[in-house]
Amino acid sequence: MDEALVWRKFLAEWPEDIPHIGVIVTALDQVPFVDFMLSEHFGLFERRAPDTVGGRRVMIPYNKIAAIKFVEPIPNEKFAACGFRAAKPAE
Repeated sequence: MDEALVWRKFLAEWPEDIPHIGVIVTALDQVPFVDFMLSEHFGLFERRAPDTVGGRRVMIPYNKIAAIKFVEPIPNEKFAACGFRAAKPAE
């Protein structure tokens, strides 16, 4: 499985009901974002406030994304549009 394609597809199909707010986790950094744009190879993530060197936006290649943290309270059912489903409880 090509992880870069998985992240690109997830970001491209981000459900309308989930705000474009979160944190992109890479091996080197955690980047809080309030919006994003996509190209073929990179996500362009906009920060709410500049980082310590004044950067407002950061381009991250999809293959460097390790995780996305959601910082807003989002009901589980909204993630169904992303392909998630409830796990069966252990018996």
